[in-house]
Amino acid sequence: MQLLETFFQGIKRLTEQKRGRLFLLALILIVGVFLRTYQFREWLYFYPDQARDAIISEDAITGKTDWPLIGPIAASTRFKTGPIYYYFQIISGEIFGIGPDKMAYPDLLFGILAIPLFYIFLKRYFSPQLSLICTGLFAVSTYAIRYSRFAWNPNPIPFFVLLFLLALLAFLEYRERVSWWWAVALGTALGVGVQLHTVTLILFPAISVCVGGYLLWKSPRLWKQSVLILLVAVLLNTGQIRSELNNNFDNTRAFFNTSSGRAQAQTTGYGQVVLNNTLNFSETFAQIISSSGNPDQFNFPIVLERPHLSRDTYTPLGYNLFLAGIAVSLVFFLSGCWLLVRAFRRESDPRKREFLGLMILYSTMTFLIFIPINDDLRPRYFAPLIFLPFLFLGLWFQFVKEYFSRSAIYFGWGILLLLVMGNLYTITREAKAFIAMDRSGPQYVVLGEIEPMADFIGEQFAGQKNIYFFAQGKYIQNYFKPMNYVLRAKGMVLNRISNQKDVPSDMPVLSLTSAFVGAPSVSLPGFTVATCKNFGNLGWCRLDPETKQ
Repeated sequence: MQLLETFFQGIKRLTEQKRGRLFLLALILIVGVFLRTYQFREWLYFYPDQARDAIISEDAITGKTDWPLIGPIAASTRFKTGPIYYYFQIISGEIFGIGPDKMAYPDLLFGILAIPLFYIFLKRYFSPQLSLICTGLFAVSTYAIRYSRFAWNPNPIPFFVLLFLLALLAFLEYRERVSWWWAVALGTALGVGVQLHTVTLILFPAISVCVGGYLLWKSPRLWKQSVLILLVAVLLNTGQIRSELNNNFDNTRAFFNTSSGRAQAQTTGYGQVVLNNTLNFSETFAQIISSSGNPDQFNFPIVLERPHLSRDTYTPLGYNLFLAGIAVSLVFFLSGCWLLVRAFRRESDPRKREFLGLMILYSTMTFLIFIPINDDLRPRYFAPLIFLPFLFLGLWFQFVKEYFSRSAIYFGWGILLLLVMGNLYTITREAKAFIAMDRSGPQYVVLGEIEPMADFIGEQFAGQKNIYFFAQGKYIQNYFKPMNYVLRAKGMVLNRISNQKDVPSDMPVLSLTSAFVGAPSVSLPGFTVATCKNFGNLGWCRLDPETKQ
């Protein structure tokens, strides 16, 4: 205990000096940069959406097409986001060259810049010491790292959310005396944010209207800065505006049709939706700070709604531990909400009170926006709220320090250490899979793993431009576009087929299945297996047409 107390006192003395705080922040940044950049190209996720975006951006870079006026399509809809993410990729490609990893550099850059910005944001309310603690946990958060290591249009959201909130806080604090640079920053965050995801397309303008209306009521002379904010935001959306004017606002109608359709498709009662939303928030918040849980779907509502099936899936101990995890996550989320409101009601410093008020508005608005899309919600949708679990954690530290003994503070440090270890454990486990080159499978596609597969395909189909590709389920869905992209460099083109009638006579077929032991599980009438090779969890085969007797 004496050793721990000496250690904590040393850290405290270090953070009391500005130079010491900068040293610790630099150390945190170094760790965060390492975790986000190590083996960046080889471990890059490269799904169908990434292959599609890379081709669009590369065609613009090479002059085959003009810069796009509209962006990627939103999942399961006809609506398309703005083109700003493509512009990030095109600019990166112009500077660093063409390649999937080069297209992901903007995501990496914004993921790294979010770390110091996160510290600046937290320091608006917490002490420098507590801000450093929460920033350190953010730097090793598996959730934050995962979405900094590949190209996807929502990945820059954490950076622009923090910039958006900091700019709003500057307006709330300084009013008419606010720097014009904050107006440019707010216009930039708003103009970019509405193009990154449909959630931020609704959230950012809604928050801006609420805060802007309040500010203009209190300080009418802010209309000049408001005009500049709108001009910057509109300028950044010029491409999308041109596209709408050229296409009779088809994309806008698609957005409202999608919103209306989702609202009508909500089959569960309002109370159940709110409960599921609360469970989803609890599960994702626990995942963001500890790395626990499934990054691709929510399990809390499933386990509680179908306990008999869950008991068959888990061992009795595993099932009880899962229920305990749900309880702890719910307590963390609900108590965090309570602590946030409590801190707002008790705060006397106007600057900090405005910070807490904005956090309440922002988190409440997001909760309400997620209700209509509850059926389609996934953990990845929570990127706009990535800061909130750390804010809750900081409020908990303050609460423990205020009301409990010194030993309880050490308990809090122990919880923090467990959270760091949980994230590092998950990072290490995933890194081992990458090192073994068996991360790719039906769910994951890794660039550094599919390139050797492309070399094998190039050898097996040498001299053949059109390759006929047969696979089922997620294999065809997840690997057709990425492999087609990689094979383009070899002058080859993949063609999807569903049966032997789609293949010209006497032409071989490429097939993909799970890794095999013994005979591969490949079946296409009229073809026999000629050559197969395992690559981690995958098996690639060349099928030759059967010789007719």
